[in-house]
Amino acid sequence: MRPVARFSIGVAQPVVSALIDTGSEHVLADSSLAVIAGVDLDDPVDVEELGIGGGFVRARFVERTHAATCHAEPPSIGAP
Repeated sequence: MRPVARFSIGVAQPVVSALIDTGSEHVLADSSLAVIAGVDLDDPVDVEELGIGGGFVRARFVERTHAATCHAEPPSIGAP
């Protein structure tokens, strides 16, 4: 199992649960999250066509370190 964290990005954004892949070199997320986090996707360092869900998407990569606000840890998956 991978660890799950509760976090929010930006001011007054909803708190969500997310899996944390500690071995990941990159984060692939919907562009709406980039907008909320203030990430400019207009000048990416790389653009690639990626196969996802039986189709292809144009992924724009930027280099950015972003601190998310972590919240109280949710109950373990499968806990009563």
